[in-house]
Order: sequence, then structure tokens, then C-alpha cells
Amino acid sequence: MFTNLSAVQINRLAQRLSDAPLGRSASVAAAAERFERLLAAKIGTDRAPKAIKSILTAPGLETAAGRLAAEIDAFEQETAAEPAPPPAAPEQAVEPAPIAEAEPAAAPSAPRRRRDADLEAKARQGELPPPPDFSAPTHARFRAKLAALVELAGKGRCHGPARSANQPGVVQPQGAGPLSRPRSAGDRSPGGPGMKITRSFEPGDRYRYDFDLCSCARGWAQVDTAQDAAWFGTWASPAERTILNFAEGDVTRTFCDTDAEFAAALREIDRWNRDHGYGPARIDPGFDPALKAAFEAVGLGDMLH
Repeated sequence: MFTNLSAVQINRLAQRLSDAPLGRSASVAAAAERFERLLAAKIGTDRAPKAIKSILTAPGLETAAGRLAAEIDAFEQETAAEPAPPPAAPEQAVEPAPIAEAEPAAAPSAPRRRRDADLEAKARQGELPPPPDFSAPTHARFRAKLAALVELAGKGRCHGPARSANQPGVVQPQGAGPLSRPRSAGDRSPGGPGMKITRSFEPGDRYRYDFDLCSCARGWAQVDTAQDAAWFGTWASPAERTILNFAEGDVTRTFCDTDAEFAAALREIDRWNRDHGYGPARIDPGFDPALKAAFEAVGLGDMLH
């Protein structure tokens, strides 16, 4: 099927139909196939083919997203209008089983207390404890955080609570940016005297940035990496010389004073993601020639999709 959308853009639409994070697609065809499958599961196989054709032939991502939302709304309205099934016969009352009183939590055993005390004593002497086991599938989304913390701790750069891991582009509550150490809002980066970083907590998902706050229409482009999911994303604005990272509600904004600083910050994100298996980082200006030219003007043409 002909489409005006890239594989990355189709994957963004597909992510709106899936609660689980979706990985990258090898091609536009693979992305379209997955999107078709998810949409059919959402609105039914009878109406999905026509809807898919309308969405994928849209002139751009924002139009496609609007058509997708309209199809879902129409389906939900039709479903709500269907007559409700007759009420089931009342079930015979069943006596509730008695609820056993919860036993108080047992205090840590003596061996565990000794082990914890030993680990704390060694940590005070600079000896790191073994990292926790995150091999379970339920912990998959947190492995990047753990790897970043282990790396920082090994370099003696993990100051403050564990949630302060600060690596460019890593999945982390404190956001992402080219920072050399954890720092508070308003700190200046030693790599660029004019670089300012602010942090805030803005609950929700990434789509308010994709389709509104950081849309191409506002002069922003997504910085695509293999970490991208409903709860993670990075965007950059060459006009504002600003990079924004969203990670599970934690938002980090990096403000640069010069084009050179802005370009260096994005290249640092690319380098970190390559080193940790999430790269390359690629900038997606959509179908906006002016936005594409703005990134080329600061020397980032080789990072564009």
C-alpha cells in the first residue's frame, strides 16, 4: 500500500493502539503490517481495511493521527449505541468466607541483618555490592537504568539517590541530556558555560509532546532511538536551541546558548545511545523542509532521517 508516512511515524500511530512498548520496524511495510493488525484488533476486521487506507495515505503524521482518533471514536460510539444484553438472573447469595487476620510481617532474620550490615560497611569503604538481578521479563524496561547506575557507581560519579542516574538518552526519571554528573534544576553544564538544565514532573504519556508541545508545526523534531516508547521520548528545537526528554513523567529541558552547543549536545546523545545499544539516534523533521534546513544549518544533516 502506498503511504506518505515513514516507518517511525507509523510506529508512533501503532503505539497508540498498544499498552506495551513497541520496538522499531525493519521497514515501512513491516510497520504498516503491525499497525493494520493492531487496528483490526481495536475496531474490528470488517472496518479496519478502509480505515487503514485512509490513515496511511494521509499527507502527514498529524493528519494521520487525527484520522486514527476519528475512526476509534466512531467505533466506540457505534458500540455504545448497540442494545445492552438482557440482565442475567440473580445469582444465589453465597456466604462470604471468613477473612483470616493478616499475620504481622516477620522481622529480618539474623543472617539477613548480618548480610545487610556487611554490605553497608563495605559500601562505606568504597566496595560496591553486586547489582540486583533484573533478568525477569517484568524488569526489562528498567535494565537500562540499572546499567547506567552501575556504570556511574563504578566511576564514582553516582552522587545522591539512585534515581539521579544521568546519562544522555538513557531511560531515567531525571531525563536525558549531555550531563557529566547529576545536577539540580538550573545547573550549568561544564561542557558548555551557557547550557542550562531544568527538570519537572509532568505525568502522562509522550503523545502530548508528539502531537502538540513538540510537534513539527511548533518547530520541534523527534530524536529517534531504540528506547522510544509511550513512556519515553526525546525532541529537539533548532530555533529554540532546546532539547526535551520525557521519561515516565520526568521532563528534562536542556537549553543551549549557541548552535555549536546545541549540535554537540545532540551528538552526545547519539554517541551514548550507540555505546549502549540504543543507537544510532536519528532526527525526524517530518515533511517540513524548513525544519530540515534548520538542522542542516547547525551541521546535523548526517543525523537526519
